[in-house]
Amino acid sequence: MNVQDFTYLLQNPDEVVSPVQTNQLEDVLAEYPYFQAARAMHLKGLKNLNSFKYNNALKLTAAYTADRDILFDFITSIDFLQNTIADSILGKSTTLNDTPTISEEIVSEFKKESALIEESDDEPLPRTVKDADNILDPSLFSSKDPKIDKSISENKKS
Repeated sequence: MNVQDFTYLLQNPDEVVSPVQTNQLEDVLAEYPYFQAARAMHLKGLKNLNSFKYNNALKLTAAYTADRDILFDFITSIDFLQNTIADSILGKSTTLNDTPTISEEIVSEFKKESALIEESDDEPLPRTVKDADNILDPSLFSSKDPKIDKSISENKKS
C-alpha cells in the first residue's frame, strides 16, 4: 500500500470495503505494530467485511489504542467527525454551559385538581402518651384464642 492510498483511506474510512485493502493494512501493521491509525482502519475494514477476525482484532486494537472512546465512536458511527472530536479534546469547541439558551415559562391551562389527602380540622392522633395508651388499650382488642385472653387478664391482675 502506498502513501496516497493510505491517506485516501484515512480521509474516507468507510471506503475500506475490499479484502485487498484490509490485507494491505495488515502488511502495514506487520511492519509498524504501534501505528494506531492503521489499526483503527484495519478494524473498520474487518467490520465492514463482517470478518470472523473482527473480535480478535478489536481486542488487539483496544490494547494498542490510547483513547478507547474515540475508537468506539470511530467503529460504530456512520460519519466519524474526526475534527469535531479533536476540537473537543483540545478545548476549542464550545461547552454546553457556553451555549446560549432560550427559556420559556409554561403556564398550565388545567384547573387545580383536588389533593389526595383532604385538609381537615382534626388533629393527628395520638398527641400525648395518655392518648397513645387509650388507643392501644388491650381491653379494646380480643384474640381468636380464649387462652391468650385469660393469660392477658391474669398478667393484668398480678
